[in-house]
Amino acid sequence: MRLIVAPIADAWKSYESKVVPAEAGDVQRQECRRAFMAGALFVLLAIDELGALGDEAAIAGLQALHQELQLFVASQVSEASVKGGGLNARRSD
Repeated sequence: MRLIVAPIADAWKSYESKVVPAEAGDVQRQECRRAFMAGALFVLLAIDELGALGDEAAIAGLQALHQELQLFVASQVSEASVKGGGLNARRSD
């Protein structure tokens, strides 16, 4: 069977290279990786849970997750534009 989705480790490496500051120490890098992997675990558990629901409930659940993430991204974009950065801008606070 051909893997359709890239391994989570590859997604982490991509995220790390784009978001984690090059000067980040080992502890900061490890904490970022743990948070990233916890997010990946949540997605996996949510997929499992949604898969056990009927179609309408699963669609509603996916829509709720999608809306929550859209609101989060919008808040980050708004915050970044106020501070003059972007989603990948490294925070100074």
